[in-house]
Amino acid sequence: MSDSINTLSFLLIFFGFPLTLYMSARFTGKNIQMLSPSYLVILTLFAFSYVGILPLYFEWDQYYFDIGVRDKSTITQMLLCSSIVILSFILGSLTLAHRFPKPILMKSRIEDINEFSLMDKLLIAVVMIFILAVLMLYVSKVDNLAILLIFANDSEAAKLARSAMGNNFSGGYHWYSLVMHEFMYIVTLSLFVNCLKSKSLSNLVFFGVAFLINSFSLLMSTEKAPFMWLIISMVVTHLFVRKSGYVQIRMFAKFTAFALILATILMSLFMGVEDLLLSFYSIFSRLFSGSIAPSYFYLGYIPEHQDFLFGRSFPNPAGILPFEHFRLTVEVMNWRFPELAGLGIVGSSPTAFWAEAYSNFSYIGIIFFGFIMGVYTSIAFSLTSKLPNSAVSIAFSVWLIMHFKDLSQSGFSGYFFDMKLAFVLMFCVFINKVIKRT
Repeated sequence: MSDSINTLSFLLIFFGFPLTLYMSARFTGKNIQMLSPSYLVILTLFAFSYVGILPLYFEWDQYYFDIGVRDKSTITQMLLCSSIVILSFILGSLTLAHRFPKPILMKSRIEDINEFSLMDKLLIAVVMIFILAVLMLYVSKVDNLAILLIFANDSEAAKLARSAMGNNFSGGYHWYSLVMHEFMYIVTLSLFVNCLKSKSLSNLVFFGVAFLINSFSLLMSTEKAPFMWLIISMVVTHLFVRKSGYVQIRMFAKFTAFALILATILMSLFMGVEDLLLSFYSIFSRLFSGSIAPSYFYLGYIPEHQDFLFGRSFPNPAGILPFEHFRLTVEVMNWRFPELAGLGIVGSSPTAFWAEAYSNFSYIGIIFFGFIMGVYTSIAFSLTSKLPNSAVSIAFSVWLIMHFKDLSQSGFSGYFFDMKLAFVLMFCVFINKVIKRT
């Protein structure tokens, strides 16, 4: 009887919470088909730190059941934490929204954006050559490319190569990634906006070259998600500059089908899964449960095996703060899978940002930092209104959405000393100023 009551309680919370939010939105006149930057971040929180809890509870996902995600009370605890952080985030994002100007994406129209001139394209070509040079330098510093090993049918070597290309890369990977991924992302989306403005042959060629370079940089380590997010970013860009942020149900259904087919193909290629149905299942597992499942281990690791951190997982730039940085995602991974660490594989176990808040300050941290991050993201999106109305500014604004969507699958403390955001913003300001002068 108690199991039935617990299951009923779980289902009431799981379906009742989003239904309550939906009814509240309808009551206040909010059109749920009209997108905004903050709304998109909230949707990603639901998709990647909420929806996947249901299959975990009912043991539909065999992989996570096999690695120990089994205790239903802990999974219910995950559901409560996710619900609380989403509600806190929404309240935070609404608190100051009416006091700040609308984000640039909410008021930009394609007819108001200037097409790149020939000189602009030449300058962007110089930037692309620089990025390509950095990419080639990075490739020269790794022993093997994971994507080549996959096509050589050596999956075990590909796993080691992937680790060596990321977490275990000894040459300052974050700097290479900043240029290869983030800067190239801005260039690609800027040229995509330019194509939306005018589908001339030169515009299409420039965008095509940028897209190919960006795609290779994202796929060479066999990571599928970053490439899929690039595709999604292009759709989001189109929705804002062409459709004023309005999502048609038919278009959403078509894109979802396309994305699932593409993801299935990539899963089959990179994971060596020949059964397409199994690939399809794996996608759903990784998409909805993959981000939130690790939070199960955070709840088991802290405080039973590790005391609350009280800020030690926060960044400590140049060691100026009086504490030693605790690599939370790595330590959780090593605790749960010590055999991987023994093989020399440096892994990490990122999950929804509430897990870091809990690991540092228990449940009060979830409420507090959920609200703070809602305020923070709302202000950040509003400040994009200060940027010039250009393709580069649109690209940066979409990049910012993708940057904050990682709250559904990573910690929050990195956003307080957000050097990636600072460098990408400086890059965009520089490009905007150079283009304006030509």
